[in-house]
Amino acid sequence: QTVKPELESLQNQYEKAYNKINSQRFFYIFAEFLLQLIFVLPIFIIALRKYFQLKKNNSPYTVIASAVVTATSLLLLQVVLGFLFEALPWGYLEKIWLWFQNFQFLKYIVYYATVILTIAVFGGVVYYIQKNTYASDKVAKRRVLKGQCPNCETKIKDSYNNCRGCGLDLKIKCSACHKSTSKFFHFCSNCGSKLKHK
Repeated sequence: QTVKPELESLQNQYEKAYNKINSQRFFYIFAEFLLQLIFVLPIFIIALRKYFQLKKNNSPYTVIASAVVTATSLLLLQVVLGFLFEALPWGYLEKIWLWFQNFQFLKYIVYYATVILTIAVFGGVVYYIQKNTYASDKVAKRRVLKGQCPNCETKIKDSYNNCRGCGLDLKIKCSACHKSTSKFFHFCSNCGSKLKHK
């Protein structure tokens, strides 16, 4: 008779203490997450802005900026996933995972799917960088801006109609003003009209 009220009292005290510890733990985890985010997020934003600036100017340094953005993206993802791992109630997920491990074929499916997804993601990033930085039209623009022939890299001037090294046509006639302009850009350098490339 006397033991039961004491047990209930202890149970209530335990639940209060447990809830208090949980709330304090979550506050600590959230504070740690915010501190990490304050450090990582500005670096990611600066790197991303720099990437778009370099990409807009067709800079050869776009590759470096892409690598920095990728690295900071992974770091940001690690911070977010770390917070979710600590904050979410994993008890239910652990039960699902233990149930999942009873089926061997599903483990192999998840394993190979993860490998394929990882290759696809990183392969996609590399392909995107290659496509946007080393595409033939972007390389041609960069070489022309440096005073080089897009084909053989011989020195050229704005007044040249053809390259002295390989004979490449460098100019196109604008359909609006009928003057010669570089054919490696989208707009006429004389009147600003959009060029119609064949």
